Amino acid sequence: MEIRSKPCCHYCEDSRHVRKHGTSRARIQRYLCSACNRTFQTRYIYQRNKSDSNRVIKND
Repeated sequence: MEIRSKPCCHYCEDSRHVRKHGTSRARIQRYLCSACNRTFQTRYIYQRNKSDSNRVIKND
């Protein structure tokens, strides 16, 4: 029997208030944090959604 822990919210870093919230267009599980009322995924297939991509993209 495998025990999986809940994912941690990317915004408020709370895992106690996270629940499943459907799937993305790419069929990846989405989650909703009821503490900060935001949704997130644990895995992204698009490069723009990575957390460090804002440093790579330059604003002209």
